[in-house]
Amino acid sequence: MFEPTVRNMKVLYIPQGFDAIDEGVIGALQQSVRECVVGSPANMLQEASQHRPDLVLVMNGLHVFPPDHLEQVNGIRALGIRTAVWFVDDPYFTEDTTSICQHYDVVFTHEEAAVPFYTAHGAGRVIYMPLAVNPGMFQPRRTAPQHQYDICFIGTGFWNRIA
Repeated sequence: MFEPTVRNMKVLYIPQGFDAIDEGVIGALQQSVRECVVGSPANMLQEASQHRPDLVLVMNGLHVFPPDHLEQVNGIRALGIRTAVWFVDDPYFTEDTTSICQHYDVVFTHEEAAVPFYTAHGAGRVIYMPLAVNPGMFQPRRTAPQHQYDICFIGTGFWNRIA
């Protein structure tokens, strides 16, 4: 069995609210850093000030984040705390993420083709980091005959993607 290297870091993780992704990231962080604290989009500056993590990792920075999201990120950076955002909806929301990327120390994207895009739009450090699977949630299971198909679509049909 694979044993991840445990880094001597305290990470404040700010989820977006997609359980399948957030639970997997939280589980991976709990295995690979000294301490993982889960915060909230509305209070991340206050939580960063209280917990003093080595890094604040934000998932996407979209959808459920408050209007003062970028002001909070700037405040976290002013405290001397490194910030990272992981965009996992690229390239579908780049009209929003273009301005967000400039406020973080590190930008992760699951879309390799987006790396030069963010670099060209002022992101200081951009790293390609694809999503993985959460084996605690997703694993082979026996299904009843009425649920067995030759083809299966896995994903989410967001309206902007369908259009």
